Amino acid sequence: MVRRDLPAGSEVEIGLKVEESRTIILEAYFPLLDEEFTKQLEIEKMNADPSVIAATLREEKQRLNELKEKAEEAGDESIVEELEHLESDRDRDDAVRAAKGDADAAEKAQKRVLELQNQLDAAEKKLTWPTLVAEARELQDDLKQLAEDHGNSSHQQKAEDWSDTLDSIIEKKQTERLPRKIEEGRSIYAQILFSLPGYWVGNFPAYGARLGVSSQILMPPNDCLSEVGNTCRRTILKGLRTWFGSCGT
Repeated sequence: MVRRDLPAGSEVEIGLKVEESRTIILEAYFPLLDEEFTKQLEIEKMNADPSVIAATLREEKQRLNELKEKAEEAGDESIVEELEHLESDRDRDDAVRAAKGDADAAEKAQKRVLELQNQLDAAEKKLTWPTLVAEARELQDDLKQLAEDHGNSSHQQKAEDWSDTLDSIIEKKQTERLPRKIEEGRSIYAQILFSLPGYWVGNFPAYGARLGVSSQILMPPNDCLSEVGNTCRRTILKGLRTWFGSCGT
């Protein structure tokens, strides 16, 4: 529950996620409150099919083994223990075996398998967290350097705000928000790159190849690349950016 009214136009991040277990989660984050809300969406239940339940259990046990191997490689003993506990759940396996010919038993078995799927989803997120943090920190350093060296005041403010929020997400270990924040950081990085004439000059041949246009046509005259020809260069680049955008590149 949102604890207070928000001003009109307040920013909100909305995400809709389908877990490996097929559970659908709606996520909403309010930066002004620094609060995130999640809700599992209720969907119409399918009839519990014993053969499908048994096949799903086999698939999830395979996933469990793969996650256990990753946890062992990462040296994360707590996750290994958690997965070993799930692996040894005989009551769940018995429930799936008892599902044949009994609708109530099949529904119970389906619920137990769904619980396993959700638990494996959670374990998988824990395993990917260190990798995501390392990726985010590397992007944070790169973006800071790019903004300082080549960004305007707007770029620098965006990079600083993004970095502050990233620190908060990592400190609070908000596993759901970090991937989205990484994508946002990449977008800011791209915005700064695209604002640099040198980026477009250096990538003319590549864009030309994608569009089937000769690189000789795309490369501006030498005098446009000189300090004296900056106005000429900016005019060409502005036109090409518009053209490439209209081509969907």
